[in-house]
Amino acid sequence: MNVLDRRASSLLALVAALALAPLEAGAAIKCWTNKDGVRECGNAIPPEYAQQGHVEKSTRGLTVRETARAKTNEELSREREEREREEREQAERDRLAQEQAQRDRVLLHTYTTEDDLVLARDGHLAALDSRMKHTRQVNLKLNESLDELRGEAAALERAGKPVPDKMRDDIANLRKQISANDDSLGLREQERTELITRFDRDLARYRELRKSGR
Repeated sequence: MNVLDRRASSLLALVAALALAPLEAGAAIKCWTNKDGVRECGNAIPPEYAQQGHVEKSTRGLTVRETARAKTNEELSREREEREREEREQAERDRLAQEQAQRDRVLLHTYTTEDDLVLARDGHLAALDSRMKHTRQVNLKLNESLDELRGEAAALERAGKPVPDKMRDDIANLRKQISANDDSLGLREQERTELITRFDRDLARYRELRKSGR
């Protein structure tokens, strides 16, 4: 082989080496864990371990990529349920925030000053107390009538005389009216407590909004 042929051959070898160098530098092996818990490595992952997690290492032993194992249907289902739960909770938080903003607007537009709110509360309480007072007075009279009728019925029974059906019906009706009024008073008491609680909450919120300059 002459000098020119040897030079050409050397040049071709150099070109081939340069072309192969990037492939060798970028080549990687894959490592996985087999069914016995033993770590194995190779150019390709066996099909039975394809869904497991694995790492890819360079020819120098450096990790160049990590691939997590495929998630099971149960895990995917749990993740979906968790996302849906978070979305529902966020939607509920958004709804409550919108409702609070609406209540704030109404509160600020309804009452010019804190005293206006206090006067409104006292007015509602006074009206409620008046209705409760009237109901108690009605019940007082009904109880008096009931005591009178029961006394008459007892006198008839002591005298060995029958108690008229109308008198028995009147006694039963009076008891029903008194019981209904007692129930109404109970509801009014609950309403009064809730009214005070609501106005106390509104008053605190009103002060907070005014303090923030709204």
